[in-house]
Amino acid sequence: MVGIVCRLKLSLIAAGLRGNPAGTVGFVISLFVGFVVAASGFFVTMRMGLAFEFGAHLMVITFALVALGWGIVPILAFRSDETLDPARFALLPVPPGPMAGALLAASAIGVPPIAFTIALTGALAGFAATPAAVLVGALAIVITMLMSLLLGRILPLALAPVLRGRRGTDVMIGGLVGATALVLLLEWAIITSAASDVDAITAALAGAAGWTPPGFAALALLDARDGDFGIAALRLAVAAAAVAAVWWLWARMLGRALADLRVSEAGDMKVRGRLGAPGLFGLAPRTAAVVGRELRYQRREPRRKAGIATMMLLFGVVLTMLAPISSGELGVGTSILVTNGALTALTLVGNQFGLQGSALWSVLASTASPRELRSELLGASLVAALIGTPLLLLFAALNTVGVAGGAAEPEVWAASIGSTLGAFYLALGVSPLISVYFPYALPDRGHNPFAGPGPGRGMVVTLTMLAAMITVNALAIPFYLLAADLDAWTAAPYALGAVVYGLAVAWTGISLAARAGVPRLPEILATVSRPVT
Repeated sequence: MVGIVCRLKLSLIAAGLRGNPAGTVGFVISLFVGFVVAASGFFVTMRMGLAFEFGAHLMVITFALVALGWGIVPILAFRSDETLDPARFALLPVPPGPMAGALLAASAIGVPPIAFTIALTGALAGFAATPAAVLVGALAIVITMLMSLLLGRILPLALAPVLRGRRGTDVMIGGLVGATALVLLLEWAIITSAASDVDAITAALAGAAGWTPPGFAALALLDARDGDFGIAALRLAVAAAAVAAVWWLWARMLGRALADLRVSEAGDMKVRGRLGAPGLFGLAPRTAAVVGRELRYQRREPRRKAGIATMMLLFGVVLTMLAPISSGELGVGTSILVTNGALTALTLVGNQFGLQGSALWSVLASTASPRELRSELLGASLVAALIGTPLLLLFAALNTVGVAGGAAEPEVWAASIGSTLGAFYLALGVSPLISVYFPYALPDRGHNPFAGPGPGRGMVVTLTMLAAMITVNALAIPFYLLAADLDAWTAAPYALGAVVYGLAVAWTGISLAARAGVPRLPEILATVSRPVT
């Protein structure tokens, strides 16, 4: 079964690249990026062995972060590996256990698993001085990669049924907010108690990471280096048992997913009734209709709700990064604020037509002029602003309190709110252009709302999003120039000016995209309707 599924994945990848020049170029670029990650990662982990205790702490943190990142990054970037979607095997008489093992083996085929395995292998050169230590280190790397692959599979599978229910989505978002606040409090306590001592902070993080299965495996390598092979074997056994438990849990979850024959119908959402009230809030009738339709999509479609959950998770990651980086200094961290605001918009409407899929034909049938398409794009952007603005205001408040403490000056509030909202509105102007010129199809399946664009297309989409981020940062140059020199008199004008500037760019981007998009609508429909293998 393992061999069959692995060959099937290789065949699907080859079929996805055949006759797809853009996908082939993206795959070649991903090979190059994988080589760079493997080579640089190998060198860095090898050099950790020369840093004595500090390097040992970094190695434990690295092993834990690889597994954590493998589970979180696919959710943040909508890059879950769905080359072999389990929903395709729902009607086959295959038990969940063998299917789980085969899918786990198939998930190890690809550029990222190979690149990160080579990168972690550098720890053998840096920390293993004897053949026995090399064996322990090799087992530690295998355990870490198995846990990584399992987390990359189990988290999207666990979140999918939650996102199909409205109450589950609300609970999940509330849980993410609470978890973010807890992490911020713990991080602030660590930073203040350690008095910004890098060694103390690293030791504290390594101590926490050491309780994870990958951290336990990394500690086994350190024990083997010191000659404590009994303790090393015990740590490896505990880590392997944890991996086996996670695999068992995933097999059970996979069995339930395969038994649910409704999984293939989860994405076939139909919106019935009136799609919007003409004249809502003074909007044009079509814009109001689009607003109503998009709000219903946000409430009912798992992929849209996955975008909101991803945005909340992104807020947590950014907030935990800003607290130690900014250190209370005004202007430091502005680039992270801009990046967070831009990523929020790109997450919500960065591929607007791809989210509609084959249903875009109704837009094509009712659109004959740039004005009509502008109403379509404007309605989607208004819904994104309705969702993103209050959440970004909450993010700015948490960031200000976390960075500057309880006695934040007005200029700190202005820099945080103005930079975040300004970048968000700037990205709302860039996103329609991305949707018009670089649309891409998404899997039309409800099994995994975090699924990516398919084999060979992930790197192309990543490069497109990178170009969008560079464009937003170029437009945000005034933020970088002004945020660091704010005072009590210029704080309010800066925040107001950043928002007005962002809204002006958003309107300009929507208008340009509408003019360019009308003649491209048939091509866009063909692109987003193409089946994703």
